Amino acid sequence: MEIDFQVDGLKELERELRKLDIETASKQLKGALFSATLPVFRAYRDSVPVRSGRLKRSIKRRSLRTGKLKTSKSTGSAFSDTNKAAGVIVFSAKKISFWAPFIEYGTDSRATKGRGKKRRSTGSKRGAVKAGNYLQKAWEKEIASGDKAVILFKKSMRRRLARLGKKGLL
Repeated sequence: MEIDFQVDGLKELERELRKLDIETASKQLKGALFSATLPVFRAYRDSVPVRSGRLKRSIKRRSLRTGKLKTSKSTGSAFSDTNKAAGVIVFSAKKISFWAPFIEYGTDSRATKGRGKKRRSTGSKRGAVKAGNYLQKAWEKEIASGDKAVILFKKSMRRRLARLGKKGLL
């Protein structure tokens, strides 16, 4: 799923961030991105099926800075001379719940291998797992009904920059 949007005031934000040292600017940007993704993160975590609770506990948010994300050269240059983007990713940790992709995306009908005394005979059908699309549903519920993530990002960034201004760091 690819989403394109335009943020008004991005040049001004970049100018304000350039006044700060790189570590402080990165920390403020990361915090604003985390607060913008909070509604989707909570909705995703609350919508997955709970049997043991491992899947729900495995849903994480991590910061992401990479050249693989598409961004303008001006946005990437706020932190370095390279064309890198900053972002936050919401995902389910595979080490904790390897079956998360099966529940999210579904599976085809599967056949058993028939090993062991208590197993079914070889080739018996186990059925398919229907795709839940929980992350997509969380996105549509929380964000797709407007530019909610962008609005949350702008509010958080404005609040953070105002706090820095009061401290005399801007």
